[in-house]
Formats: sequence, C-alpha cells, structure tokens
Amino acid sequence: MRDANRYAVVRAIGVGRLLTGVIALPACGILGWWKLAALLFAAGFLSDMIDGTLARRWGVESKAGERLDSNADAALTFGGLFSLTLGGVWSWWILAALTVAYVAANAIEPRLRGNALGLLILTVPAANFTLIALLTARLSQLGF
Repeated sequence: MRDANRYAVVRAIGVGRLLTGVIALPACGILGWWKLAALLFAAGFLSDMIDGTLARRWGVESKAGERLDSNADAALTFGGLFSLTLGGVWSWWILAALTVAYVAANAIEPRLRGNALGLLILTVPAANFTLIALLTARLSQLGF
C-alpha cells in the first residue's frame, strides 16, 4: 500500500471517531438508542488504538494526525457525555463541569510546556471508564 493510501486510512479512522462523537452519540442519546450508543462508543474506543498503531507501523505519523487524534478522542468522550445528558441519565451541570475542566486543562497545558499533559492523560480514560459504566448501567436498567 502506498503512503498516501496509508495516510488516508489512518485519517479516515480518526475522522470516523470524530464524527461518531459529534453526531452519532448525541443522536443516540436523543433517540434513546443505548445499545447503539454503547456499540459506537466501544468501536470508537477501539479505533483510537488502531489508528495510532497503524500510523506508527506505516510511518505516516504527523502533527496534524496527532491533533486529529486528540480532537477525535475529545469528541468521542464529550459526545458520550452529551448523549447521556440528552438521554436524561445525568444532569447538565455535570456535563458543564467536565467541559470547563477539559477546556481549562487544554488552555493551561501549553503554558506549562507539557506538564499538564498528565492531567489530560488521566482525565480522558477516567471519563471514558465512567461513560462505559454509565452506558452499562443504563442498558441493564432497560433490561439488556
């Protein structure tokens, strides 16, 4: 496979994760499609591991790809949080608080020359674990 094709595959995975977070997960929350939300979130979570691995293996890493990956991760996480908020699983203030914390960490991180990156590295998996637990709880409430 040529480098251009490899690059396109890796970027398509990242863009798919970004669109899942921005469009699909909130739609699932509005419509109450919790099974689909759980499947999409799991697929997005797995795609995060796949695109980075492929980019490194194929030698197509780039700064733009890193930014896309970070933004897609945030979109997936916040899409899941927004989905749960729209579905009435939790309150809007929780979403607002998590959003403010994420924005603040992103604003502070460049000024600390990477020292706040640990905060982001811990925050995203913690939020994703919370999302998985909440989606599982919601599915069990619905008898799935």
